[in-house]
Parts: sequence; C-alpha cells; structure tokens
Amino acid sequence: MKPDELRAFFRFTTGSSVCSGRKINIQWNTVSGLGRRPVSHTCSYQLDLSETYCTSLEFITEFQMILTADEKSWEMDALYYDTPQL
Repeated sequence: MKPDELRAFFRFTTGSSVCSGRKINIQWNTVSGLGRRPVSHTCSYQLDLSETYCTSLEFITEFQMILTADEKSWEMDALYYDTPQL
C-alpha cells in the first residue's frame, strides 16, 4: 500500500490514521451480493470481511473503492441527546 492508502486503511480499521501497535483482528463472514462490504469495529480493532470473494483482485478492488470514497461515507459521528427533565 502507498502511504496515503495505509493511512486510510488505519483510519477505517482503528479510527486513527497511524499504527498504534495493536493487532487488528479479522472476523470472516459469508455476506454476499450488495450487502458484502468490510465492516470495522474501531474500539476493538476488529475487521469483518466476507469470504465470498472469488479472487484477491476482486477483494482489493472493492476494498480500495471504500478506502478512497469520501471519508464521510464511512465516518461515524457521535450523537448526543439531552435527557428530558422529569
């Protein structure tokens, strides 16, 4: 990976654009079709990947499309709600 791709990968999988030294755990699933996509759990450093790719090139192409997409398409923002007064 090029440096900018590596930063995007770390940002997607860990929430930070630099390597923390913690291992990234891979969890395999059988999601296919339009629902197939990498899912990251940034708190636990877990990456959920489908095992339904036919070739490594197919996986690389789809993953790169996600990493190069507008960051807001996969960025999670915290939502805060006021607690109603009783």
